[in-house]
Amino acid sequence: MNGTAKDRLCAGHPVVYLRATLFEIDGRGVPLFYGARPMWRTLETGVDDGPDVAQLEADLVWLGYANASTLHVDDHFDSATAAAVKRWQKALGVTETGVVTAQDLVFEPGPLRVTEQKGHVGGQAGPGGPLLSVTGTTRQVAVRLDAAQRSLVKVGDKVLVTLPSGTYTPGTITSVGTVATTDSSNGNSGSSTPKVDLTVTLDDAKAGGNLDGAPVTVKITQSTAKQALVVPVRALLALSEGGYAVDVVDGVGHHLVGVQLGAFADGDVAVTGDLQPGQRVAVASS
Repeated sequence: MNGTAKDRLCAGHPVVYLRATLFEIDGRGVPLFYGARPMWRTLETGVDDGPDVAQLEADLVWLGYANASTLHVDDHFDSATAAAVKRWQKALGVTETGVVTAQDLVFEPGPLRVTEQKGHVGGQAGPGGPLLSVTGTTRQVAVRLDAAQRSLVKVGDKVLVTLPSGTYTPGTITSVGTVATTDSSNGNSGSSTPKVDLTVTLDDAKAGGNLDGAPVTVKITQSTAKQALVVPVRALLALSEGGYAVDVVDGVGHHLVGVQLGAFADGDVAVTGDLQPGQRVAVASS
């Protein structure tokens, strides 16, 4: 069976949405439908109930070939389902059988982004090899986090991503790996420190521009403090009795002021104690 992966779909890494033709087989377009279950069997009147029937019905309703009053979306393929299928087939200009085969459509959970065309005009479809390489359309950042820091993060945490342009964009942690590996165990040269994989989704899907891949920096906020008084970390002095102090410099001279430490960030630390904004503190030379 000859199959053609449409060239126009692969130019510029296009996004394919519900009902759009994903590829062609023997001159017939195979559209994309949304559903978590793959199209693994023929769907027709009398077929066993299943979630694949429900997702087909949901798509037919969404596309306007039926409505809630004419088709009840459930796991059962009945005459109403067949009628909606026939209306869809009529719109496609194909024989109105009321039957949907595994060659008629492709189910995927959502829109697809075509990253590579592997099939060519006149090539074999199915057992002959894959036609396309695709991904989802969500912009994501892959992070290799030290396994020792895994307890500091969780799904839903907000992060700040620095893009190659130097601009910042917010993101959200969407997955945290449970298996720690080293770069060397993955066949790559690099650190032997165990790491886990972290996935970050950009809050603004357009923030990454047209980049397919690029190095970025991800800043993970462990704690926050509002209206905090901060001093350089190098201003901290460890006290023999425990705790920390800073060396305050004023018109009289130098004197130590005990402080309690808060959040650390970018070489500074939030402190509380008998300090006032604007006071000068001595900083150890680097």
